[in-house]
Amino acid sequence: MRNMMWYAGMTLILLISLAACGNGVEESSIQGNGSGDAGSEVTESDEVLTPEEFTQMYSDPKAYKGRRVEFYAQIFTPVERDQEATYIQAYADPVNYDLNTIIIIEDPAIDVQQDDYIFVSGVVFDEFRGQNAFGAELTAPAIKADAIHKSSYIEAVSPPLLTVEVNEELDQSGFVVLVNQIELAENETRVYVTVRNESEANISVYTFSSKLVQDGKQFDHESNFHADYPELQSDLLPGVSSEGILTFPPIDPDRKQVSFVIEGSSDDWDIRIDPFQFDINWE
Repeated sequence: MRNMMWYAGMTLILLISLAACGNGVEESSIQGNGSGDAGSEVTESDEVLTPEEFTQMYSDPKAYKGRRVEFYAQIFTPVERDQEATYIQAYADPVNYDLNTIIIIEDPAIDVQQDDYIFVSGVVFDEFRGQNAFGAELTAPAIKADAIHKSSYIEAVSPPLLTVEVNEELDQSGFVVLVNQIELAENETRVYVTVRNESEANISVYTFSSKLVQDGKQFDHESNFHADYPELQSDLLPGVSSEGILTFPPIDPDRKQVSFVIEGSSDDWDIRIDPFQFDINWE
């Protein structure tokens, strides 16, 4: 009986998303049906699918019923709930808007919502099938979750390969810039920066022109709109501080050195603000 309720709940939320050629994602509502027997029990395994097996599972979810999975995902539709459970649709590959997945957890009050990154532990429960707006048949595995934990873009998409604690501060006439740390990830480099205005005039921070330099190669600042990182404010009144994460293209961790340069100005024209340059090294 409970399995039949889960099938009904999953059918309500099954929206298959297509990666559009060029820009954006096209969504089309479909009707989905579980391919298995709603009254049957799933024999579970303690062995977790490897990353390779997990990707292969999407081509034939029925062949992996009962296998354990652990994965990160991003919720991309409104979360549905009933008295027994919460039903989630998420991308297990949020970078490419791919690996559409139905997730069920027996907790109607779990604190998750659309756009959240989550970490899921559970078992492959069934396969759902449907047709998109063009008539093509698509499938989505259904995962019965034991646990779901809120995560972040960094954990789910861009874990650091290397973290360098810097904690270096430069002060020019009360215009103070502190580099807390940098993180080198596969897809980007993150610089954690704090700026304090300890002067008596307004100051401006030019994040758009900040740069990394490594081995004579320059890397310009690139905003990451998917990550929702805290933004460093560009204009600061006296006595105000601001923290943020600046993102750049990935750099080579084996080079063991990078320079970070950021510029700014003061409304006090008698104060000259030179570029702040931090030469960062690691072992």
